Amino acid sequence: MYPDSDSIQRLGKLPKLVNWLVIISVVCLSLCSDVITQAQAESFRQALKLSQLQVNSVPFSQPETLSESSSISLKQVKVLGSTVFSEEDLDKITVPFIGKEVTLETLEEIARQITQLYVANGYLTSGAYLPPQDLSNGVVTIQVIEGKLEDIEIQGLNRLQNYYVRERLMKAVTVPLNIKRLEQALQLLQLDPLFERIEAELNQGTEPELSILTIKLKEAPAISIGLQFDNYESPSIGEYRGTLKLHHQNLLGFGDQLSAEYRITEGQDQYDFSYGVPLNANNGTLSISYQTGDTKIIEDVFKDVGIRAESNTLSLSFRQPVILKPNEELALSISWDLKESRTFLLNDIPYSFTLGPENGKSRVTALRLGQEWINRSPKRVLAARSYLSFGLGLFDATINEIGIDGRFFSWQGEFQWVEKLDEDIIFLARFGMQLTPDALLPVEQFDIGGIDTVRGYANNLRIGDNGIVGTIETRFTVFNNDTFGVIELVPFFDIGTVWNNKLATVNPNTLASTGLGLRWQINNLNLRLDYGIPLIKIEQQGNSLQENEFSFSILWQQRF
Repeated sequence: MYPDSDSIQRLGKLPKLVNWLVIISVVCLSLCSDVITQAQAESFRQALKLSQLQVNSVPFSQPETLSESSSISLKQVKVLGSTVFSEEDLDKITVPFIGKEVTLETLEEIARQITQLYVANGYLTSGAYLPPQDLSNGVVTIQVIEGKLEDIEIQGLNRLQNYYVRERLMKAVTVPLNIKRLEQALQLLQLDPLFERIEAELNQGTEPELSILTIKLKEAPAISIGLQFDNYESPSIGEYRGTLKLHHQNLLGFGDQLSAEYRITEGQDQYDFSYGVPLNANNGTLSISYQTGDTKIIEDVFKDVGIRAESNTLSLSFRQPVILKPNEELALSISWDLKESRTFLLNDIPYSFTLGPENGKSRVTALRLGQEWINRSPKRVLAARSYLSFGLGLFDATINEIGIDGRFFSWQGEFQWVEKLDEDIIFLARFGMQLTPDALLPVEQFDIGGIDTVRGYANNLRIGDNGIVGTIETRFTVFNNDTFGVIELVPFFDIGTVWNNKLATVNPNTLASTGLGLRWQINNLNLRLDYGIPLIKIEQQGNSLQENEFSFSILWQQRF
């Protein structure tokens, strides 16, 4: 949910209220043919940011007992057919005219104001008019016809099933039809990565009060492949890493997603698989993932000792947005994790290198409750995430007398702020922490050091039960054209600290750095280089590029 590099590049290009073509043929019924003037229509365009607004009115007969020049003493106004507004809302329009001499033009104005009340609240296909009636007794009836959506016609889909789009639009359909709600549903579709372009038309239906929504979509490429080479791993297992990424965002045609990733270093093989299924029109998703890996220490001083580890993680999760708007989302999640790790000496002899694991084996069964929030605007993105983790001690979880086992409670919190300061300047701040009253197994501990936390230090240089990490950086675009892409300079400051609850904490337990990054994006190629200067000196044993404060990555991505 947090903004990635691509999202940051698009900051400022977020959809405005509507940035697709919407043509609305609105049936606003009135006594005269120009019940909505050209000036009013223009104000509607500005309010809704529609690229075109076509207003058609329907002629009908005038009241039979009142001419253009005659007048009556108005005693009562009856408004029929309104289900949206209360009698008090309508009285604010009609009561000021009671007891006065009114002409046909005045009655038209009353109907016009009621129509405007509907329009101002987003009911553009609803309107009020004067039906034929006897006005001699001073009682006037104004009829309201409230617009409804007759049908949704979906065009342009190739692989994605129609119901995926229909369900997401139908949740915004009300009686009477509210254009603002429909517009919001279209914006959410525009933000959906399944779609590259959306066009919509709302046209006259088979009856004056009915409308037909025609939506034309172009699906985005469903398959993406990525190849990455970097030095982001710990030097102890081989800092140079190759990664192959495969992703299909619409595998079976209903928006289900399958991802596979393989990472390799000199001392590590890691496989990640995940599959997610959308369950409802509010983007509720059920996901399952599996990770497995084999790691060995390759540093010269330990190479002959044959230290290696095996790890497996199985996760099942459900995520449900409870607030879903184009500019804001609040989601709740629940997940079940089963983690297992085994460590060996002399390649195949089980051995525990820390307190807690038994014969090199640690196993955690955890229930996690998550809360995620994101707020977007053209110049700002704010995001926060919180997780409560409960180690349950079930399914053969590690349990021992010293208390460093699979029974625990921890809280993780993250916050990110992205601000567009200028057309070519973006500010970014990140903050993360983990707090727990318990002593944790290594698979649940908090780590600092490396590209994702404190640059300029080796990856995972310090770990602890608790930890805090923060980053601030500013991205300056120094070059941008279609031929040579985008080049950014990124000065940064990173800081992090960790501490334990039972075991002693390795000192210094705080890392801090400042430095400069370079980003270059050209077509499908992304290049990144970071140079971090450690502000707290720590003797790092090796002479790797990472331990000499440099980190780099080369990423190629293609969608088809």
